[in-house]
Amino acid sequence: MSSPTPTPPPVETIPGTDGGARSVWEFTPTPRLSSYVTALIAGPYQSVRSEVVSADGKVTPLGVFARKSLMQYLDADNIFELTRQGFEFFEAQFGCPYPFEKYDQLFVPEFNAGAMENAGAVTILEGYVFRSKVTDAQVERRAITVLHELAHMWFGDLVTMRWWNDLWLNESFAEYMSHLAAVENTRFDHAWTTFASVEKSWAYRQDQLPTTHPIFAEINDLEDVEVNFDGITYAKGASVLRQLVAWVGPEEFMAGVREYFSKHAWQNTELSDLMAELEKSSGRDLDQWGRLWLETAGVNTLKPELSVGGDGTISSFAILQSATEAQPTLRPHRLAVGFYNLNGAGKLERVHREELDVDGGRTDVPALAGLAQPDLILLNDDDLAYAKVRLDPKSLATATAHLKDFNQSLPRTLVWGSAWDAARDGETPARGYVELILANIAEESDSSVILVQLRQLATALNFYVAAEHKEATAIAAADRLWELASGVPAGSDAQLQFVKSYALLARSASQLDTVSGLLEGSLTLEGLTVDQDLRWELITSSLSAAAPGRTRSTPNSSTTTPPPGRTRQPSPRRPFRRPRPRPRPGTRLWSRASCPTRSRARPSAASPGCSTRPCWSRTPGSTSTPSRASSRSARTRWRSRSSSGSTRRS
Repeated sequence: MSSPTPTPPPVETIPGTDGGARSVWEFTPTPRLSSYVTALIAGPYQSVRSEVVSADGKVTPLGVFARKSLMQYLDADNIFELTRQGFEFFEAQFGCPYPFEKYDQLFVPEFNAGAMENAGAVTILEGYVFRSKVTDAQVERRAITVLHELAHMWFGDLVTMRWWNDLWLNESFAEYMSHLAAVENTRFDHAWTTFASVEKSWAYRQDQLPTTHPIFAEINDLEDVEVNFDGITYAKGASVLRQLVAWVGPEEFMAGVREYFSKHAWQNTELSDLMAELEKSSGRDLDQWGRLWLETAGVNTLKPELSVGGDGTISSFAILQSATEAQPTLRPHRLAVGFYNLNGAGKLERVHREELDVDGGRTDVPALAGLAQPDLILLNDDDLAYAKVRLDPKSLATATAHLKDFNQSLPRTLVWGSAWDAARDGETPARGYVELILANIAEESDSSVILVQLRQLATALNFYVAAEHKEATAIAAADRLWELASGVPAGSDAQLQFVKSYALLARSASQLDTVSGLLEGSLTLEGLTVDQDLRWELITSSLSAAAPGRTRSTPNSSTTTPPPGRTRQPSPRRPFRRPRPRPRPGTRLWSRASCPTRSRARPSAASPGCSTRPCWSRTPGSTSTPSRASSRSARTRWRSRSSSGSTRRS
């Protein structure tokens, strides 16, 4: 099969000299595409077929492929359902029908990436064909991956970025839209909770390392490209894109996106093309926003400052913003402040929400003066901004005592994140964070949040708890996890995750005996099936504990490890190269006055705007494939037009 056209029937020809049969497959011509999103895929795959009706009435064939040995595990109905939901949502949001003739998804063996958005023939890591019981977090991760690659059919394939400098935008847009589609049009309506827990925690972690870099990175060669498939490109980029949506407004953002697709279908674009449409639709000046968010690295911290009268009424309220000495930039944020009170049932529910722009070191919020101080004040409620947040003393006390009592998962996740940031930054004791997790994790309803908190529990125990308390704290934590695994509903997602985390942390003799008992079958836990995948984890735990001189490692706690199924990994044979330094002072990544430097014809009257076939005539050399010549410096590429309208070039 190939992308993006359906596989034609083979035509037999004259046998070869060895007597073997020969056949020819003649594919129909494809639209003008970038070479990196084309693919020819061959092998002894088996398939399941279906179809979807697009917004324009076109019937698009669907296919799901895998090796024969995996077909018994392939949940094709689930993949087709997600695909149809994605088609429906993206076509409505983008104002443009699916642009290719068919849509295949292939689960590929030994694939070196989570997935790849080949036009009409997406290749996916076959680890997403689940052979054993997996956590709900992994099922959701697969759904997000399916939607992510489908979003690329428009943003990435129909319209392709001119050069790899805009890799972040390509991936961030697909990541943002996949979560939005999951929330709005699938059963995964808590996907923003997962985004906050998984994506943003990855971004914050990477953005506080010495290796952090601006979202926009100058790309001079393919090794630079490989280095920049990281948590800044994917997770921070998507987080900042979500902040951009809040900054310009959701409706205005989508209006700009629809105009972007209408104008640039089957062409190359640059960041300036999208920004120009967003400025038109929103009326916001995005030049300063782009400079502060895209050209600088680091994450800001926000904390409330309030004065309260004797009657419990707030007399003044301000939001303080700070930055580190190494990354001193203060940025504009569009965010919400949430007030939460305990209701009669003992649950924390939101009683007030205030949305505003925050800019500079101090932003006064007079709208909150005169209101009663709530039990908990949450900055960045709804998780619109990319920033670490701190709680005031009363809010911290409420969160510590009632973290499990939030009515909704997203604010609870934001408080989880605030507690982790404070522990990681050394502002609160690591053992306090461990106790917070063990006291509340059993009540957590979101599988991805449980997954992340248990990983961070292991990280805290291995790296942040003081050496003199580490062993005792880890043993106590493992014992508590076994209690939790025995107490939650049999066969539940939480039970599986608690057992896996217990096996990871087990280190005392009795704990290792428990792991061995589970492995051998002499010990059982109601509802727990020790299938092949879980057996490997138990074996790994036993061997890790038995190896002389070995210490427990924390899987996925590495600051460079992305969530599963996310990035293309750099080749281990290549030497590590740091990302390119940030753009020089005064460099402009984009400008309202700058436009792509290409010659283009107007769309034909018969095929205006965003069509499902190419509607743009091209001048010689105007190709969708990024060329080596495009790797000139960002300083030259992003210069604004002169008053005459011509673009200066090096």
